[in-house]
Amino acid sequence: MGLVKNQVLDVLKQYGVEFQVYDHPAVMTCEAQMEALAGVDGLVTKNLFLRDKKRRQYLITALPETKVDLKVLSARLGCGKGGLAWASEELLAESLQVEPGCVTPLALANSDSCKHVLLLVDQKLQAPGCKFFVHPIVNTASVLLDSAGLDSFIKSIGRTPIYADLEADPKIDKDNPPDLKH
Repeated sequence: MGLVKNQVLDVLKQYGVEFQVYDHPAVMTCEAQMEALAGVDGLVTKNLFLRDKKRRQYLITALPETKVDLKVLSARLGCGKGGLAWASEELLAESLQVEPGCVTPLALANSDSCKHVLLLVDQKLQAPGCKFFVHPIVNTASVLLDSAGLDSFIKSIGRTPIYADLEADPKIDKDNPPDLKH
């Protein structure tokens, strides 16, 4: 069984991450989260859980308006064109140990089950003064933090986030290797 909301919040506190928690009704979309958090200053994020043909797993955290082209991202990760797909609900439960609608980088605190998940974060979230929301394992609350707080949390669990321009479409060929391959 994975961590629960209060345990994840305790990890944030333990590592001195500055954050605020906002409880709200369950939300399944970015639009619903924006509505639930109306009047609160911060940006909503979308979180995509993907897998490739070799069962490698990727967690993408981005602004809702960031266009993430899976074919381009697949090539940038070295998976070949069309090598990425949405992870199944079973894989979501097995790896991140969350339910659909609750995908979050904070689920990486379930370190034993998701040690092979690569975290890619929209570089727009590093803008000075940018604060954004992620779920604390459940979709009935949102945590407001900044990229320094996310970095501190991710590094505290022995991981490194990769910030990238998720809309970039660089040339990839024998002279230009995949820029996000790990």
